[in-house]
Amino acid sequence: MIATSGAREAIKMCLQEITDQARQNPQIGVTRELTSGWLGVQPGEDPDIANALGHYDIAVSSDTTIHEADGGFRAEIIYKSYVYEFYNFDKDEGIGIGTTVNNEMRHLEEAGWARSFRVHGEATRLLRQFENL
Repeated sequence: MIATSGAREAIKMCLQEITDQARQNPQIGVTRELTSGWLGVQPGEDPDIANALGHYDIAVSSDTTIHEADGGFRAEIIYKSYVYEFYNFDKDEGIGIGTTVNNEMRHLEEAGWARSFRVHGEATRLLRQFENL
């Protein structure tokens, strides 16, 4: 899922938020935990992701260190991406019973064959460097 264009774009936006935080208060040589807020992601073009997750949320947590370099600053960011989704089969989409996956699954939940649940996970740590903060 992290390889989808929607997820990649959300991670870029989260990393930009972390970079902006580092720029606002560059503490040279100090490793700080900087985090982004949660961003909603559309399923995009991948039908497997659309059918499995639909909309989901991504956030990024990082260990960020600012170094002096070439008369400016360089941020070294080691980060982890987090994904969260909540399947709410009780949610009525407002467009009629049985016309959406949520409504169809609600009937299964009422029969005891399905239940609402939460999905979460994280991606491996990656190293990313931004020059010239």
